[in-house]
Amino acid sequence: MIRTCAWRQALMCDALVGAVALEGLTKVINLVGALNPGNLGTYEGGNMLIANIFGVTSTAGLTLALRRRARTLFWAGIGAMCLILINRAKWAKQHIGEGP
Repeated sequence: MIRTCAWRQALMCDALVGAVALEGLTKVINLVGALNPGNLGTYEGGNMLIANIFGVTSTAGLTLALRRRARTLFWAGIGAMCLILINRAKWAKQHIGEGP
């Protein structure tokens, strides 16, 4: 039983180190690709390269990059909608007392 727990802890530690290394290398790719407008293509290609380095297929790296990009676009859309609603409420409050 004790050996099983030690083995699980070692696997989790390896997974954690791998995840931190993957995220760190992704940030390096973001920094290098900053000159490219929107970092389009650089981010995806970099994730494919990093996935190959870790022994994962390029398709998995591309999928990870595209999912992250979709998540960013989703939250940017939510933020834009909130900004529109806040500005609309401010505009209505300013113009509510004005008549024709």
